[in-house]
Amino acid sequence: MTEKEILQAQERQIFTIERLLNRKDISLSDLEEILPALFHINSPEDSTLVYCSQAGLEFMQYEPEELLPYSAEQLASIISPDTQKYVLPKFIEFYLE
Repeated sequence: MTEKEILQAQERQIFTIERLLNRKDISLSDLEEILPALFHINSPEDSTLVYCSQAGLEFMQYEPEELLPYSAEQLASIISPDTQKYVLPKFIEFYLE
């Protein structure tokens, strides 16, 4: 499978997941069981962390009440410099689109 095909497959999967979530056919906790990944959700208004998967909480060694809600400034204190430099600008661009 080429990189382009992998990205197209991921886009289809994300579209399907988004549709299921919007129709409330699955919950975020259901999604945790489906996705073999750490994930979190930030508010598009101010980047506040509003949800973090259990696997993400365990990886970062936080309890939900310690991390949610976490402001963009608080997140910056625990995010690696590489993530801040390379990933965050892509998220900002995504939200602006």
